[in-house]
Formats: sequence, C-alpha cells, structure tokens
Amino acid sequence: MKEKLKRFSEVSGFSGKGKILLVRKIVVTIIILCGMGLVAANAGSFIKNYVVERLELHSYEPVEISGDREVTQQFVAQKDHLWKAAVRLYTLDKTVLKGKIHAEIRDMDGKVVAEEERPCNEIHLTKYDDFTEFQFNADLKKGDKYVLAVRTEGSPKTDNLGVYMGKMTDEQKDYYGESTVYGKNSKGKDLRIRWVYQFLPLRSVGFMVAMLLLALIFTWLPMDWIDEKWGRKKFLPKRKASLNRIFGWLFMIATPFWCHIIMMRYYDFGLGAIIHQATRVPLVVLLNLVIYALVLWVFYVITNRTTVASSLTVLLFSICALGNYYVFQFRGTPIMFQDIYSLSTATEVAGNYTFQMDLKIIYSLVFTIAFITAALSLKMEKGLPWKKRIAGLLACGVVVGGFYHTLFNTDFLKNHDIQVKTWHPQGYYKRRGTALSFVITWTYNTIEKPKGYSVSAVESIAKKYPSDDVKKSSSVGKKSPNVIVIMNESLADLNVDGKIKTSTDYMPYIHSLKKNTIKGHCHMSIFGANTANSEFEFLTGTSMAFLPPRSVAYNSLVHTALPNFTTTLKQQSYGYNKAVHPYYGRGWNREVVYPLLGFDDFISMEDIPESKLDFIRAKYMSDQGDFNLLEEYYEKYRKSDSTTPFYLFNVTMQNHGGYDAAKQGGIDETVKITDPKLKDNQAELYLNLIKKSDDAFKQLTEYFQNVDEPTVVVMFGDHQPAIEDPFWNALYDGKSVDSISKEQQANRYITPFIVWANYNIGSEDNVDISANMLGAYTLDKIGANMTGFQKYLVDMHKEIPFVAGEFYMGDDKVLHRLEEKTKYSKKITEYQKLQYNLLADTKHTVGSFFNLKGASDK
Repeated sequence: MKEKLKRFSEVSGFSGKGKILLVRKIVVTIIILCGMGLVAANAGSFIKNYVVERLELHSYEPVEISGDREVTQQFVAQKDHLWKAAVRLYTLDKTVLKGKIHAEIRDMDGKVVAEEERPCNEIHLTKYDDFTEFQFNADLKKGDKYVLAVRTEGSPKTDNLGVYMGKMTDEQKDYYGESTVYGKNSKGKDLRIRWVYQFLPLRSVGFMVAMLLLALIFTWLPMDWIDEKWGRKKFLPKRKASLNRIFGWLFMIATPFWCHIIMMRYYDFGLGAIIHQATRVPLVVLLNLVIYALVLWVFYVITNRTTVASSLTVLLFSICALGNYYVFQFRGTPIMFQDIYSLSTATEVAGNYTFQMDLKIIYSLVFTIAFITAALSLKMEKGLPWKKRIAGLLACGVVVGGFYHTLFNTDFLKNHDIQVKTWHPQGYYKRRGTALSFVITWTYNTIEKPKGYSVSAVESIAKKYPSDDVKKSSSVGKKSPNVIVIMNESLADLNVDGKIKTSTDYMPYIHSLKKNTIKGHCHMSIFGANTANSEFEFLTGTSMAFLPPRSVAYNSLVHTALPNFTTTLKQQSYGYNKAVHPYYGRGWNREVVYPLLGFDDFISMEDIPESKLDFIRAKYMSDQGDFNLLEEYYEKYRKSDSTTPFYLFNVTMQNHGGYDAAKQGGIDETVKITDPKLKDNQAELYLNLIKKSDDAFKQLTEYFQNVDEPTVVVMFGDHQPAIEDPFWNALYDGKSVDSISKEQQANRYITPFIVWANYNIGSEDNVDISANMLGAYTLDKIGANMTGFQKYLVDMHKEIPFVAGEFYMGDDKVLHRLEEKTKYSKKITEYQKLQYNLLADTKHTVGSFFNLKGASDK
C-alpha cells in the first residue's frame, strides 16, 4: 500500500518540490469547503419573491363590500408559501371609514388557513392603480385550490367601500377559479389581486453546490498521472504540452468570459440572459471582454503564470463587482470614475452601514471561489521568456492606446449609441456592462466648453449686471443682518415622492412657519450621497448639471481661491466667517477647500470638546447638539465683537445614511408609518430623525427670535435619503426607480428650504429654486450687496426657477431635460458660459463680475 501511495505521489507531482503543490491543493480544498459552508449558512437569505398579478382583459369596475358584505376568489397556489396578497380597493368617501376589513385564505373544505384584518380607515385609498396588502405568510400546497375571501365588518353601506373586478386574460385562467359576490357567482368577473409568493430557489442552490464540487474534483485530478497514462496509449494523439499547461491556457481564455458572468450576476443575469445580451448587443459585450482581457494580459506579463494571472483578474473584478453592488444598495447609484477621488470619505462612513449577504452576492462569490481554486490547483509553469514578455507588454500598451483613442477621441461610442447617462446610471450599467460603463465615465472628468464660449461673450453679459460697491449700505439699515446657513444632512420631506401616511406630522414646525419665512422646494443635483456637491452649488452659484457627472467639485475643481457666497459677505465686512461640521474634517477635502472659499476657520468634530459631542447614533451628532454649538459660537463672538455682523456656514450630520437601528443605535420613535404597504424600519427611523431636526430648528429659531439684532437663518437639505430599494418600490406602486416617470424622477431630487428671519422679510411658500440660486436669492431677500453674477442668478430665477442635475423648469412650469431645445435654451447656455469662465477658464475669469466692486479681484 505504501508503495502504491508513493508511486501515486510521484506521478501526481507531489514528491520533492511537488509538496508545495500538495499544500496548495489542501489550502484550495479548505477554501472550497468554506464556500460550501457560506452557501449553507446563508440559505435563508436566498428566499425570492414570485409575483402573480391579475391583468384585466377589459376595464374593471367597482363592487361594493361595505355593509358587512363579502366577495371571494378561487385561485391555484403557484408556490408552497403565500407571503401576501394585495387587493385593489376603492372608496368614494373622503371621510374616516368605519369598521374593519377582513381577508382570509380558506381551503376548499372551508377551513381558514390564514387571515388578517385592519381598520377600514387604514387602507390605502386612491382612485388610481393601487392595492391594499394583506400579509398572510400562509403555507399552502402548490397546485391545490384555495379561496381568498374579503369582507367588511361593522362597516355601514353608506361608506362606499368596495373592490375592483374584471375579466382575466386567457393565460391566467389556469390558476384562477370562480369568484362570488355576496354569495353568488360573479359571472366571469374576478378580483383584481396581486399575489406575492416566496420560495427557496433550490435549482440555484444546487447549481452553486455542484460548481464547488466540480472545483473540488478538478483540484485533485492527478494531472501528471493522466499525462503518463496518455503517453502510453498508442491510439491517442500525441501532445507536446502537458495537461497543466493546456488547462492553464484554457483558464486564460475563459477568464474574460468568467469576469463578465460574475459582473452580470449582480444584475440577476443568468447564463441565458447573458447569451441573449451577447446576441442583441454583441459590440457592447465585446468591449467589456476587451477590458477584462487587457487587465488579464497585464497580470500575465507581470507574473508570467497563466493560472496566477487568471486568478488575480477574476479576484479583482469580483471585488469591484461586490463593491459596486454595495455602493448601489447604499446610495442608489453605481460606482463611477469620479468616485475614486472620494474613496477616503467613503471608507470613513462605510462602517455605519449594514453589509448583508443575498443570493446575488453568494452566487458571484461561488463563481469566484470555484474558478480561482480550480486554477490555483494546477502546477504553475513558466510562460514567456523575458524578451517576449517585454514585447507583450509593449503590444498591450499599443492596444490600450488604440482602445483609448477609439473610445474617447473618436465618435465611435456616439455612432454606436453607447453611453452612460449619469442621472440614473444603474440602467446603463446593466445594459452596457459594468466594466465598459465605468470606463466611459472616465470621459466625464473634464468640464465641457459651452458652444459659442468666449471671454468677450462673458464680458458682454457682465456689463448688464454690475457688481455692488463694497461700501454700499445694506437695505436693512446700518446694521446688516447676521447670516447663518445650515445645510442639513439628508433633510427631506418624502411626501414630494409619494403620499406617506404617518401617525403624526414629522415636520410640524417647518410646515407651520409663515411669518417672516420664505420656504419651498430646493431642487438638488444629487441623490443619497456626494453631500459636498450641494454645498458647492449653494456657495458658488454654479450647477453640477454642467460639471463632470458624479464628480465631486471639492476634490477635482477647487485648487485656488474661488469667489462665492462667503467671500461676498466677507467683502462687506462680515465677521466670524467659519464653517462648522461635526464630523471628520478631512471628509470631502474640506480642510483644503474651505480656506480657498474664504472661510477664516473650519471647526470639525476633532475641534469640538468631547463633552459637547451629542451623538444621537453611531458617531453622528444630533441636530440639537449641533445647533446648541451655533448659539454658543454666536454668544462667544458677540462678547469679543459687538458690532460686526455674524456669518456661519454649518453642515449637519444627524440624518446621514445608514438607517439600521441595530447597527447605529435606535432613537425614540414617535412617528409611525400607518400605511402597511409602506411600512419600513429604515424609513420609519429616518422620519423620526427628521422630526428631531424639526424640533431642533424650532429651538434654534426661538433662540434667535429673542436676539436683539436682525438675524437670518437659512436651512436646506443636501439630498434625499439613501433608504434601500424596497421602500422606494412600494412608494412607486411596485415600480422600480428606473421605470417611474420623468416627473417622479425629478421629485427624488427635491429637499425643503427655509429662509427665516427675526425681522420682516415678507412671507412666501411653495417657492421652487435650486441650490445654485439659493445663495444669491438669500442675499437679495436680506438686501445685502451682491456681485454681478449673483444679480444674474436672481434675474435668472425669475425666468428659470431651477436648474439641477438633468432637468430645469421655466416660468411655463414645465419640466424640461437639459438637452431639450426650448425658448429657455439660450439662457441655459448663457449661464453655462458664465460658469465655465469661473471654474474652467480660470486664467481669464472676469473677476469684477464675481466679486464686489472695490474688493480685490480673483
């Protein structure tokens, strides 16, 4: 036996130096077994939803069920577990409904399998396509018939509460039976229902286990022994290369395809969908494969080992795909090239998010483990001699250069309609492939020169808007008002996205403000992340709409002193002039940028005494604690200077993303979402945070109301919150963000703004504006001196209320995309020229237009 084992060890390559291979195979085996354990441990997270929705062949009509009446619908169970059923209800009565609505699942013997009831006044009422959900969590038997019964109890007939019924399509008749209305056959009309079943995708689980088993079997194939046996068989063709070398090159060939499969698995693309994509848009798939192949070749030239190069390439793109998936889950957009500049900031806040496993992640990890372990189980044979490696590296450089030139210096992408729109890039990443889409966003790193731009054109515009003199008196009188600007992290009123029913108002104070208050909708250019861009827009008066998509201006644009809202106030003798942000100062490059924007000092979390760091969750300071500091800073300044007007710019942290109470810590939740359809733990926590912001703002304004000098407080949200997709899908009636209307898309970028004063500035409500105009708008309302550019923005706001992201709105109240040709296009291009002169053509910036007269030009 010993001799046989020794002989097997010799022919398998495990003797002598081959012991290293044996150790590697053992390690690989352990990794594969860990992969199997990963699948087993996360099996519970693989549960998928299977949705069956009733589609009417003809229009549907209402049938009343108020007055303790019942309707029923037979159905055939499509899976073994029914999670919930959503029934289309209606009411014509706008008053509070009485009684309760009861829904139950019965078997064909009349036994109740599951039931749920709720007060009639809690149902989701609408005249449009909407459903009221009943969560059953019922275990059924697939293929058996059951009955769904819906009735009211204690509901008077006068309440006009009912259900919608209509005829089904032919393909649905196999899983529907008869329906009844008040105990009688409904004559071919059926309830409007959406069924949501849940099931464990056993085929997927089995496929993953099988893939790992195949990798395990491959790992222990005795390649040298097979080579020896092959050589003895005279009837087999002779081979010059060993199996190790052959398989090594096969892994090399397979690597680009494997990388593409892993990337697309995160978009729920199975092998069939990937093949379909390759036949429908072959050029797109080919370009993705070229990117993978170029990276692979670089690794091969460096390592000179086929299996190592293949493994490194697959590992790299697997990590990129996983990172991209988590980023999308947290902020709603994929990784783009410009995000590289924000990597340090991203790592700071990453710990405040919850990283959960799901089927997509496990599937892709199994693909990665199976490929890499199988590849590394082979003997590592040397590849090319060094001269050929150098030639290969040069050839790779030529190919990369040609690839770059073709994509970025020609009309190749435009001619083939290959683009990535950055307003909602996730759809393009899915259709164009992650690797290609990411590379395309590289081209968005430079500011595009507007058509017809020239310095003389800017100077011509500037002549119409002369800057005020620094010595001009404020219209308030001898005493200029104190100015406090608060950009409140993730502050939003989600009712602009869809109606949310809550137990109590989550912004009662802000909603009630009228006297000496101007408020409305602030249209932003970002959603869920990249906070610094919103403050950049407010301060500079420029719009991210004309800057490289997904870029962060603080990282890539601000390298020298830049005229802005702060410098305008400084030029008219405002004091204090500090920025306050109760988080790490290095985030978004603020420590470098703020001095260039004219701030005299920057107070970050590191500068605040620990006793005053009122953390509400994780390391996020509460708005109440933040605003208490603002009051303290004001009082200290007044003791040292009793006459100079006070200016402070504050960026809060309380409402920052990562709304997982288990990870960041919970808060007292007085606000509850009463609509079962929208019930979501993250959304509910977020709304309670907003209620605390509202309370803190009330206390702040009450404090300054008692200050005996004119004071203005400006507050706006930087973007809407990055709550996870299920909530948004429910808010949009089951639609994904990619499929909602243009108007709904634009609403996702709305936050509230408030300009409050302790003296008479008038009152306005429902004002539409964008962050880039809000600073100038504020200066105009308080009668401060303004630069020519700020005057231009005030004038522009009258004609075009907002320009943000991909949209703008004219005084016709119609939403337009930037590329649309309208009567406003000339004004939009004119504004773009001014912005380009300030931010890009810095050698020829018209300083007198962007500074007050008499101040030192930029």
